[in-house]
Amino acid sequence: MVVMLYSKPLTVKIKLITVLVFAAIAVQAQAEQPKLVAKDRYIITQRAQTAAFSLPGAILSGNQGMLIAGARVERNLGTGSLVTKGNAPQAFSINGEDSTEYVAFDADDTFCAELMASDSSVQSCNPDYKVSVLGVTPNDPKFAQLWGMNGQYGIDAPRAWDLTKGSSDVVVAIIDTGVDYNHPDLSANIWTNSGEIAGDGVDNDGNGYKDDIHGINVSGSSPTGNPMDNNSHGSHVAGTIGGLGNNGTGVVGVNWHVKIMGLKFLAANGSGSLSGAIQAINYMNMMKARGVNIRVSNNSWGGGGYSQAMFDAISRANDAGIIFAAAAGNESNDNDASPSYPASYNLPNVVSVAALESSGNLAGFSNYGAQSVDIAAPGADIVSTTPNNTYASYSGTSMATPHVSGALALLLANEPGLSASQAIQRVYDAGVPLSTLTNVVRTGRTLNVARMVYNETDPVPPQVDLPACNYSVEQIPFTPNSAADAAAIVQQADELNFVRIDLPFTFNFKQREFVSGYVSPNGVFYFGNPPSSMDYQNSAAAPYNSIAALHTDLVANLGTTQGVRVASDQNSVTIRWEAKQYGASSGLAYVYLQLNSDNSSRTFVRFQDAKTQSAIASTATVGLNGAPGQGSDTYAVNAPAKVYNNLGLQWNKLCDDNGAGNSAVVTKLAVSAVGKGTLSSGKKFKIKGKGFGNGPIAIQAAVNGQACEGVAYDTMVDGASSAAGTFPKLFSSKPIRVTFSAGGASRSAQVNARKIGVKSKLSAKQVASFCSKLVGSIH
Repeated sequence: MVVMLYSKPLTVKIKLITVLVFAAIAVQAQAEQPKLVAKDRYIITQRAQTAAFSLPGAILSGNQGMLIAGARVERNLGTGSLVTKGNAPQAFSINGEDSTEYVAFDADDTFCAELMASDSSVQSCNPDYKVSVLGVTPNDPKFAQLWGMNGQYGIDAPRAWDLTKGSSDVVVAIIDTGVDYNHPDLSANIWTNSGEIAGDGVDNDGNGYKDDIHGINVSGSSPTGNPMDNNSHGSHVAGTIGGLGNNGTGVVGVNWHVKIMGLKFLAANGSGSLSGAIQAINYMNMMKARGVNIRVSNNSWGGGGYSQAMFDAISRANDAGIIFAAAAGNESNDNDASPSYPASYNLPNVVSVAALESSGNLAGFSNYGAQSVDIAAPGADIVSTTPNNTYASYSGTSMATPHVSGALALLLANEPGLSASQAIQRVYDAGVPLSTLTNVVRTGRTLNVARMVYNETDPVPPQVDLPACNYSVEQIPFTPNSAADAAAIVQQADELNFVRIDLPFTFNFKQREFVSGYVSPNGVFYFGNPPSSMDYQNSAAAPYNSIAALHTDLVANLGTTQGVRVASDQNSVTIRWEAKQYGASSGLAYVYLQLNSDNSSRTFVRFQDAKTQSAIASTATVGLNGAPGQGSDTYAVNAPAKVYNNLGLQWNKLCDDNGAGNSAVVTKLAVSAVGKGTLSSGKKFKIKGKGFGNGPIAIQAAVNGQACEGVAYDTMVDGASSAAGTFPKLFSSKPIRVTFSAGGASRSAQVNARKIGVKSKLSAKQVASFCSKLVGSIH
């Protein structure tokens, strides 16, 4: 079984482009930093012309008009005095570091109130608040490139660094391709095995590995003690967790100070075996048992299916108190439906991490799961350390996971007494909710390390499922709004240019309401935020939160008439693309998307010639897609037979706009006998429905064109239903026609008589009796 890295190198489209991004920026609210005060220490001022407080160091035995009992004056502040109560130690510093014990401000502390009530000479009294520089900014030259640390949707690391910058007492095990332990931005934070003597070729500590100074390498047939990285992935992960801070070099990690243990089981090509991963985890567990303070492991890899041996190894790490942060995966996969291991192991120490873009959207490549993926973190365009004193930008859930691992290490440096489960819950409860993550990851939140270390928490509320919503599509004769042909051009671009379009009405798309969206030159309209990367490549479904009118690699800036135009009125908005396919010498495509106030949408395509039609239809996706987990509705993917000149499509919502859930719609019914034989009186039958959605469907019947009174109900699940019943015995010598209707579909069937009666025609009374028995039998 092969396991692979969960990083995604940037796909580069080689051409000269002008990058113009127009995006509306939503401000992410920052929680107010909690007030910290020196424990049992107060600043007191006296009214003018009153006697001074007791000398520094004096303990007052009683009020006597001079302070509350048991208080001690530490020092004179000119216009006031610094006073401690009880046995609080006097403040002092070591090597310039303030060693004062700070605690959260307690609004119920009565010391000042009691003092001012008992001593008329006291003019004011307040706690000795902690103050600091506003947001620590390290001098590492690449810090400005680290949006994940300090961007709008980053983890707010500078505010966390006001409180803690990490600790060399905390060890993070990086299970990966190894670590360049000589990198100048990493070397000071590399773990060293105190039980080994470097280079003597002896297993000095008797743990089964020779010279395992900084970790081990089990990627080959002969394990060694040298975890040097020959790929770059593990070193990149290491830089995000623990790139040395404020050293004037390169980047900075979430922890300025930490110890990194390199456990290499992935080879230079980025792949390895499940057995190697288990061996690395077992080494980590062994060293923890030997006293190494390993609190967190980073696991930016995955592949293969469920393994009991792997489950057991991670479970042993859980027993040892080691958190197992794992990348959710890069396949745009719903891990709820199709688990991705090791992130999907159901163990309390596993934290499954999805990747966030700088726009606040889930990265298009990221796996997700409303139940099985826990939280998101920055994972696109992440700059970090790579071997041989270099740096690079990578994308992937591999890059998101070390933000979480680093955050956990920072928290445990500041609060070493926390258990693994307490630290994990703090991560979740301190996360920032984002609407783009609702029903996408379990918490609906992205990582915020500052809120975490300051214990600014809100318990994760029970998740409310966003109703699903399917759409039907039908080919229709469609003449687009000609006003769009002459409208002003709003966009002339190739890539990374997303123009905001405001709608004159509220448009309900996949059970969410929108009044604006962003148009891409590549034939896509995005609801919510646009992606932060190029979107020229089509895929098996439309991009998340979008309508793909014709998603392919279009260029809309090669001529004076090319570009995107928009025409609108109170009931509809029409977006018109006029563009060439990238790399084509000639041949234009004209693409239209019409959004209507009744929440329906229409698309239309026209091609300048047959060659253009064939080339574009072979590389295009037409369809809709909601937020991850809401599902997609696809008409065509790379299908020349379905995408042709003058194609018109209409998309219709098949769900309740009020958010009541997905309405079941039946598009096809089938009626058949149970067992062998034909449909006959006195015999059982079954009715099967096909269509869209979930929920109850009403089944009605008619006999020889006469509608039956009463309705039977069945339930459609994921577009399928199945009911059964029994035909009553007939009092007729001729067959009759029975018609069933449900959810918009109907099916007629001939029912043969089995008991021959004297009458050839059913009376109204007999039909009513037959109907009553027929409908009552359906279940």
